[in-house]
Amino acid sequence: MCSLCCTFVSSDSKHCSRCNRCVARFDHHCKWLNNCVGGENYHLFIATILAAAGFETVVVSFDVVAVVYWPSQSVDLMDNSSTLALLLVHLAISLAADICVLQLIVMHVYLRCNHLTTYEYLLSKRLHCTKVPST
Repeated sequence: MCSLCCTFVSSDSKHCSRCNRCVARFDHHCKWLNNCVGGENYHLFIATILAAAGFETVVVSFDVVAVVYWPSQSVDLMDNSSTLALLLVHLAISLAADICVLQLIVMHVYLRCNHLTTYEYLLSKRLHCTKVPST
C-alpha cells in the first residue's frame, strides 16, 4: 500500500512526486515527455528515442550531402556564403542532437544488460557518492 496515494501497489512500484501517482516497474520520470516511464510504457519510450535517433541521422545525412555538393550549386535567393554558414550551423546542431539521443540509447542498452532501471542506477550512484571513506 502506497502511503502517499493510498493505492495498492507491487513491490517494484514507486510513487512519482511529479505525477503524484504510483508507477509499476518505475524507470524514470522523463521531463521531455512529461510522463513517467515504467513497465507499461517503457517499450514506447524506447521506440520514441529510436525514432528520434533515426530522424536525426537522416537530417545529418542530408546536411552532409548538401555541404559536400554545395560548391556545384548556385543559389540566387541568398548570398552563398551566408546560406552555407546556416547549413553548417544546422548540421552542427543536428549532429549534437543525434549524439545525445544515441548516448541515451547506449545508456538504456547498458541498463537493460545489467538488469537495472534508470532510477536504480541513479540511486546507486547517489549512494556511492555519499559514502564516507573510512580512515
